Amino acid sequence: MPLLRTSDRLFYIEENLIALLPGTDWNGAQKVHETITTALNLENIEDRVVEYPTDGKNAFTLISNLYAKLGDK
Repeated sequence: MPLLRTSDRLFYIEENLIALLPGTDWNGAQKVHETITTALNLENIEDRVVEYPTDGKNAFTLISNLYAKLGDK
């Protein structure tokens, strides 16, 4: 089974690994986080999840709320 779906995207923003997971809820995002950290043999990696529409109904609001959560580290 592949690590990510063809619709998923990983990218870095300001030294943060960001996963864009269309159609994935919080539980699914947690599963992907665990899978990525295990596959890359990473430890103590914190996660921050924003989801549509709970945290925003457009890209600007979602990204703004993600930055707010990243600032809470």
